Amino acid sequence: MSIMPKFKRASVPPELRELAEISQELVYFRTLRTDILYEFMWLARPILKEVAEQFGISFSELRNYSIHDLLAGKPRAYPKSVCGISYGREFALFDEPIVSVNFAQAKELKGTIAFKGVVRGTVKIVKIAHEIDKVREGDILVAPTTAPSFIIGMQRAAAFVTDEGGITSHAAIVAREMRKPCIIGTKIATKVFKDGDEVEVDAEHGIVKKVS
Repeated sequence: MSIMPKFKRASVPPELRELAEISQELVYFRTLRTDILYEFMWLARPILKEVAEQFGISFSELRNYSIHDLLAGKPRAYPKSVCGISYGREFALFDEPIVSVNFAQAKELKGTIAFKGVVRGTVKIVKIAHEIDKVREGDILVAPTTAPSFIIGMQRAAAFVTDEGGITSHAAIVAREMRKPCIIGTKIATKVFKDGDEVEVDAEHGIVKKVS
Protein backbone atom coordinates (compact mmCIF):
# COMPACT_ATOMS: atom_id res chain seq x y z
CA MET A 1 0.00 0.00 0.00
CA SER A 2 1.58 3.23 -1.13
CA ILE A 3 1.40 6.28 1.04
CA MET A 4 0.62 9.56 -0.70
CA PRO A 5 3.14 12.26 0.13
CA LYS A 6 1.87 15.18 2.16
CA PHE A 7 0.92 18.20 0.10
CA LYS A 8 2.81 21.28 1.15
CA ARG A 9 1.07 24.53 0.32
CA ALA A 10 3.38 27.06 -1.29
CA SER A 11 4.02 30.25 0.57
CA VAL A 12 2.64 33.22 -1.37
CA PRO A 13 4.21 36.62 -0.65
CA PRO A 14 1.66 39.20 0.60
CA GLU A 15 2.45 41.51 -2.36
CA LEU A 16 1.63 38.75 -4.88
CA ARG A 17 -1.51 37.74 -3.01
CA GLU A 18 -2.70 41.36 -3.10
CA LEU A 19 -2.09 41.55 -6.88
CA ALA A 20 -4.02 38.30 -7.38
CA GLU A 21 -6.99 39.65 -5.43
CA ILE A 22 -6.94 42.89 -7.44
CA SER A 23 -6.82 40.91 -10.69
CA GLN A 24 -9.76 38.81 -9.54
CA GLU A 25 -11.80 41.96 -8.88
CA LEU A 26 -10.85 43.44 -12.27
CA VAL A 27 -12.07 40.30 -14.06
CA TYR A 28 -15.35 40.46 -12.13
CA PHE A 29 -15.93 44.15 -12.90
CA ARG A 30 -15.04 43.65 -16.55
CA THR A 31 -17.74 40.99 -16.88
CA LEU A 32 -20.17 43.10 -14.83
CA ARG A 33 -19.55 46.04 -17.17
CA THR A 34 -20.53 43.89 -20.15
CA ASP A 35 -23.68 42.67 -18.37
CA ILE A 36 -24.71 46.25 -17.58
CA LEU A 37 -24.03 47.36 -21.17
CA TYR A 38 -26.31 44.66 -22.57
CA GLU A 39 -28.98 45.51 -19.99
CA PHE A 40 -28.88 49.15 -21.09
CA MET A 41 -29.15 48.04 -24.72
CA TRP A 42 -32.23 46.00 -23.85
CA LEU A 43 -33.81 48.92 -21.97
CA ALA A 44 -33.11 51.18 -24.98
CA ARG A 45 -35.11 48.93 -27.34
CA PRO A 46 -38.40 50.92 -26.99
CA ILE A 47 -36.58 54.12 -27.96
CA LEU A 48 -34.87 52.47 -30.92
CA LYS A 49 -38.15 50.93 -32.07
CA GLU A 50 -39.78 54.37 -31.96
CA VAL A 51 -36.92 55.82 -34.02
CA ALA A 52 -37.29 53.03 -36.58
CA GLU A 53 -41.04 53.64 -36.78
CA GLN A 54 -40.60 57.40 -37.22
CA PHE A 55 -38.32 56.85 -40.23
CA GLY A 56 -40.25 53.89 -41.64
CA ILE A 57 -37.36 51.49 -41.07
CA SER A 58 -37.69 47.95 -39.74
CA PHE A 59 -36.11 47.48 -36.31
CA SER A 60 -33.72 44.79 -37.60
CA GLU A 61 -32.45 47.13 -40.34
CA LEU A 62 -31.89 50.11 -38.02
CA ARG A 63 -28.30 48.96 -37.35
CA ASN A 64 -27.43 49.79 -40.98
CA TYR A 65 -28.11 53.49 -40.40
CA SER A 66 -25.81 56.13 -38.92
CA ILE A 67 -26.98 58.01 -35.82
CA HIS A 68 -25.53 61.17 -37.40
CA ASP A 69 -27.73 60.78 -40.50
CA LEU A 70 -30.80 60.03 -38.39
CA LEU A 71 -30.26 63.14 -36.23
CA ALA A 72 -29.90 65.19 -39.41
CA GLY A 73 -33.19 63.77 -40.69
CA LYS A 74 -31.48 62.21 -43.71
CA PRO A 75 -31.53 58.43 -43.13
CA ARG A 76 -29.26 56.44 -45.41
CA ALA A 77 -28.66 52.69 -45.29
CA TYR A 78 -25.02 51.65 -45.38
CA PRO A 79 -23.77 48.28 -46.68
CA LYS A 80 -22.38 45.68 -44.28
CA SER A 81 -18.84 46.45 -45.47
CA VAL A 82 -19.07 50.03 -44.21
CA CYS A 83 -16.08 51.42 -42.31
CA GLY A 84 -16.08 54.27 -39.83
CA ILE A 85 -13.32 56.64 -38.75
CA SER A 86 -13.49 59.17 -35.93
CA TYR A 87 -10.97 61.85 -35.06
CA GLY A 88 -11.80 64.23 -32.27
CA ARG A 89 -15.33 65.48 -32.99
CA GLU A 90 -15.15 64.53 -36.66
CA PHE A 91 -16.71 61.31 -37.94
CA ALA A 92 -16.81 59.75 -41.42
CA LEU A 93 -18.36 56.61 -42.93
CA PHE A 94 -17.11 54.83 -46.06
CA ASP A 95 -19.08 52.44 -48.26
CA GLU A 96 -16.02 50.30 -49.00
CA PRO A 97 -13.21 48.92 -46.83
CA ILE A 98 -10.47 51.49 -46.20
CA VAL A 99 -7.74 48.88 -46.61
CA SER A 100 -8.21 46.19 -49.27
CA VAL A 101 -6.99 42.79 -48.09
CA ASN A 102 -7.90 39.45 -49.66
CA PHE A 103 -8.68 37.41 -46.56
CA ALA A 104 -10.13 34.59 -48.69
CA GLN A 105 -6.60 33.37 -49.46
CA ALA A 106 -5.86 32.70 -45.81
CA LYS A 107 -6.28 29.06 -44.78
CA GLU A 108 -4.82 29.17 -41.30
CA LEU A 109 -4.81 31.57 -38.36
CA LYS A 110 -2.97 31.74 -35.06
CA GLY A 111 -4.20 33.06 -31.75
CA THR A 112 -3.87 32.73 -27.99
CA ILE A 113 -4.96 29.50 -26.33
CA ALA A 114 -7.66 30.03 -23.69
CA PHE A 115 -8.43 26.34 -23.13
CA LYS A 116 -6.70 23.38 -24.75
CA GLY A 117 -8.18 20.72 -26.99
CA VAL A 118 -8.55 19.77 -30.66
CA VAL A 119 -11.91 19.57 -32.45
CA ARG A 120 -13.33 19.83 -35.96
CA GLY A 121 -16.64 21.35 -36.91
CA THR A 122 -18.66 23.71 -39.07
CA VAL A 123 -18.09 27.44 -38.70
CA LYS A 124 -20.95 29.66 -37.59
CA ILE A 125 -20.13 33.38 -37.61
CA VAL A 126 -21.94 35.25 -34.82
CA LYS A 127 -21.48 39.01 -34.68
CA ILE A 128 -24.60 39.94 -32.70
CA ALA A 129 -26.74 38.12 -30.14
CA HIS A 130 -29.66 37.80 -32.59
CA GLU A 131 -27.52 35.41 -34.70
CA ILE A 132 -26.76 32.96 -31.90
CA ASP A 133 -29.66 30.63 -32.78
CA LYS A 134 -27.88 29.43 -35.92
CA VAL A 135 -25.24 27.68 -33.79
CA ARG A 136 -26.01 23.96 -33.63
CA GLU A 137 -24.54 21.11 -31.58
CA GLY A 138 -20.89 20.58 -32.50
CA ASP A 139 -20.48 23.81 -34.52
CA ILE A 140 -17.47 26.09 -34.16
CA LEU A 141 -18.58 29.48 -32.83
CA VAL A 142 -16.54 32.25 -34.48
CA ALA A 143 -17.17 35.79 -33.24
CA PRO A 144 -15.49 39.18 -32.86
CA THR A 145 -15.93 38.64 -29.12
CA THR A 146 -18.54 36.94 -26.94
CA ALA A 147 -20.94 38.19 -24.28
CA PRO A 148 -23.36 36.71 -21.72
CA SER A 149 -26.12 36.81 -24.37
CA PHE A 150 -24.10 34.22 -26.37
CA ILE A 151 -24.24 31.55 -23.66
CA ILE A 152 -26.95 29.36 -25.23
CA GLY A 153 -24.96 29.07 -28.44
CA MET A 154 -21.72 28.52 -26.54
CA GLN A 155 -23.30 25.57 -24.75
CA ARG A 156 -24.05 23.96 -28.12
CA ALA A 157 -20.73 24.82 -29.79
CA ALA A 158 -17.76 22.45 -29.73
CA ALA A 159 -15.21 25.27 -29.62
CA PHE A 160 -14.89 29.08 -29.65
CA VAL A 161 -12.71 31.31 -31.84
CA THR A 162 -12.64 35.09 -31.45
CA ASP A 163 -11.02 38.08 -33.15
CA GLU A 164 -10.39 39.88 -29.88
CA GLY A 165 -9.86 39.17 -26.21
CA GLY A 166 -7.30 38.07 -23.68
CA ILE A 167 -7.12 35.34 -21.05
CA THR A 168 -9.63 37.23 -18.89
CA SER A 169 -12.12 37.84 -21.73
CA HIS A 170 -15.65 36.45 -21.60
CA ALA A 171 -14.89 33.74 -24.19
CA ALA A 172 -11.80 32.60 -22.30
CA ILE A 173 -13.56 32.43 -18.94
CA VAL A 174 -16.56 30.52 -20.33
CA ALA A 175 -14.27 28.13 -22.25
CA ARG A 176 -12.50 27.21 -19.03
CA GLU A 177 -15.81 26.79 -17.21
CA MET A 178 -17.26 24.61 -19.98
CA ARG A 179 -13.91 22.93 -20.70
CA LYS A 180 -14.17 23.58 -24.43
CA PRO A 181 -11.27 24.36 -26.81
CA CYS A 182 -10.92 28.09 -27.32
CA ILE A 183 -8.56 30.30 -29.32
CA ILE A 184 -8.80 34.06 -28.81
CA GLY A 185 -7.15 37.13 -30.31
CA THR A 186 -6.92 35.87 -33.92
CA LYS A 187 -7.77 39.43 -35.09
CA ILE A 188 -9.38 38.39 -38.40
CA ALA A 189 -11.17 35.04 -37.90
CA THR A 190 -14.58 36.53 -38.76
CA LYS A 191 -13.12 37.84 -42.03
CA VAL A 192 -11.20 34.72 -43.06
CA PHE A 193 -13.90 32.14 -42.29
CA LYS A 194 -17.54 32.08 -43.34
CA ASP A 195 -20.62 30.09 -42.38
CA GLY A 196 -20.33 26.48 -43.52
CA ASP A 197 -16.51 26.27 -43.59
CA GLU A 198 -15.14 23.07 -42.07
CA VAL A 199 -12.26 23.91 -39.73
CA GLU A 200 -10.00 22.32 -37.18
CA VAL A 201 -9.49 24.20 -33.93
CA ASP A 202 -6.11 23.08 -32.62
CA ALA A 203 -6.05 24.69 -29.20
CA GLU A 204 -2.94 22.69 -28.34
CA HIS A 205 -0.89 24.88 -30.69
CA GLY A 206 -3.17 27.92 -31.06
CA ILE A 207 -4.04 27.26 -34.72
CA VAL A 208 -7.37 27.38 -36.58
CA LYS A 209 -7.29 26.03 -40.14
CA LYS A 210 -9.70 25.14 -42.93
CA VAL A 211 -9.94 21.42 -43.62
CA SER A 212 -12.26 21.60 -46.65
